[in-house]
Formats: sequence, C-alpha cells, structure tokens
Amino acid sequence: MSLVRIPIYKPFIGELERKYLLEAFDSGWISTRGDFIDRAEDGFAKLIGSKYAITVSNGSVACQLAIEALNLPPNSDILCPAMTFIATANAIKHAHHNVILCDVNETDWNISIDDCKQKMTNKTAGIMPVHLYGQPANMDELIDFANDNELYIIEDACEAIGAKYKDYYCGTSGHSGAFSYWGNKSLTAGNAGMIVTDSEETADKVKSLKGQGVDKSGHPYSHDIIAYNGRLSNLLAAILVAQIERYDEIMTEKTRVYNYYKNSFSEFMQKENRGAYQSSFTHGGWMTSLKLPTEEVALLVKKNLLDSGIDTRPNFVCLYRLPPYKADPSLFPNCEKIANKIICLPSYPALKEVELEEICQIIDKTIKTTL
Repeated sequence: MSLVRIPIYKPFIGELERKYLLEAFDSGWISTRGDFIDRAEDGFAKLIGSKYAITVSNGSVACQLAIEALNLPPNSDILCPAMTFIATANAIKHAHHNVILCDVNETDWNISIDDCKQKMTNKTAGIMPVHLYGQPANMDELIDFANDNELYIIEDACEAIGAKYKDYYCGTSGHSGAFSYWGNKSLTAGNAGMIVTDSEETADKVKSLKGQGVDKSGHPYSHDIIAYNGRLSNLLAAILVAQIERYDEIMTEKTRVYNYYKNSFSEFMQKENRGAYQSSFTHGGWMTSLKLPTEEVALLVKKNLLDSGIDTRPNFVCLYRLPPYKADPSLFPNCEKIANKIICLPSYPALKEVELEEICQIIDKTIKTTL
C-alpha cells in the first residue's frame, strides 16, 4: 500500500489564525471567557444572518443542547435520517428523547419527507434534518410538514457551512441550527461548535445549559437547573474568528474543488431534491461524494486511489445497522440501495489542479474498466 500523498482533508489555516491564537494566549484568557468568544459569536451570527449564535465545545454538544433548549415533553419522538453520522441520533438520545429513523431520498441522500409522514405519531415533537456532506435538504417541504404538525425543526448543519437553501444559509431555516468546526470542516477551530437561532428564549436556555445552569441572579454560583459544561475556550475561539474573517477566501477554494469534481462526475453526485417547490440550492462543498454504479466499483475506486497514495472515506454506516439503533433494513429501501456505493473524495481548499486531475483520471479509468 502506498503512503498517503493526498489525504481526505487538511485544515486551511495560516498566519491570521496563528496571530489571533497568540493574542488570546498572551491575554491570559485561555479558558471559557475572553474577547474572542464574543467575536466568534457575533461574527458567525452576522455571516449567516441569525439573531443569536452561541459557541459550544463541539458540534455534537451543539446538536444536543439545541434540542434540550426546546423543553419538549420527555421521551418525545424526533425524526432523524437513517443515513448520517451517529452523533445526530446520539444528540437526540442524550436529550432524553426517542430517535425515529427515516429513510433518505435517492436524489440528495437527505431525509425523506414521505417516510417522515409515515413515521409521524402523536408523540412526534420535532425533526432533525441533516444537510449531508453539504447538500441542502429541501427545507420548504420540511417546514410545511413541520407547520402542519406543530413540530420543531432543529437543523444538523454540522456538515453544511456555506450551504444555502434559496437565499438562506443552512441552519437558519428551522427553529435552531447546529454547526461543527471540527478539524475537517470548512471552517475549523480544531474542535468547536455553534448553535444559531432567532429565538431569544432558546438562546438564553442554551447559554444556561452550556454553563452549568447559572441563573440570572448575578451570583456566579447560583444555579437553577442541572446542566453541563459545554463551553468553548477563548484559544479555540481565536482560531475560529480568523476562519470566519477568511470565510470568502476559504469558500472560494472549496467551491473550486467541488466544481472541478462536478464537471467530471455530476451524474454520480448528490442531486437537488426540488419536489413541488421552485427552489435554489447551493452545495456547501464540505465533502464531495460519489454514488458509484455498484458497491464493487466503489471499493475498486477506493483501492486504486489508495494504491496511488490518495485517501478516501467510506459513507457513514446507516444507523439501523449499528447496535444502539438496530432496526429492520427493509424499512429503509433507499438507504439500502445507495449507502455502500458512496465514497468521499479529498475536498480540502488547498487541493491543486494537478492533484484534482490525477484523482479524476484514476476514478474515470476505474469506472470505464468496469462497464
């Protein structure tokens, strides 16, 4: 096996991140207070057009606290796509609710509105769509469904920085949205998260939940709920501020990489799920992924790329095939049809044209030899 020359991802960090990190270090505010916390929250809220943005320690915590802040009846049902990273479902369980897995669409690989309708019960209180790999879900159909049934929408936008549905950034169409700034995300702080919402009540509850339940009395050790330490350090916030300020630069390069792949393999990539709506979609380009003709072709592409020192990543294992969420696979026909055919390609902003050309040539040659 060749050594990896082209990894699946590299963070796009530089001198500005270093400068701000050292400023935070030199300030002495290295824990969960400091100017960079406020700057990260204000900067991200302004960037995506949300009234409130609250930093948390990571994307998983963001998903969990976004749910807990709604004060839903205990053991409510929350609809969740069956093909996603396990953290989406775990957040629902950690918030003391029931995970109701739904099939996905063959087009965009996002949660199926038809299956949501089938899984709806009188216990259903919310839906947690995931914009998988940066492909926006059809929010209009989800919003109509949620409004008709008095459901909350909590968007898992951890993979969707920069993605838009119509003119709205993913994460801002529902009641609240959760973001991740893990090391391989389009904006990174190493490990950080954010919750966005237009609800002051929800924002206040998130702040309480992430800060050990400190109340508004003004006393630093007066707590009115049992809560968590989900706060972000000022050091990591400093890196995040730099990334937010470089958003246009980073997303220009992410879009360049995504479009290069799209020009070569659009037939194998996620498609927009328009349904009955006249909507526009902007893929966030987080992780360009291909749904290849068969599982065997996907494995062969992965092997041939790795033999040339190029890393890939498999699709997520569908949640109903994992012990915590075991369920009958026949209930998820679209997941079964597509899940094992998907591979993720190197998608970092600094990928060179010559590297993209090499990747695409290997994939194209492999596909043609299997036809």
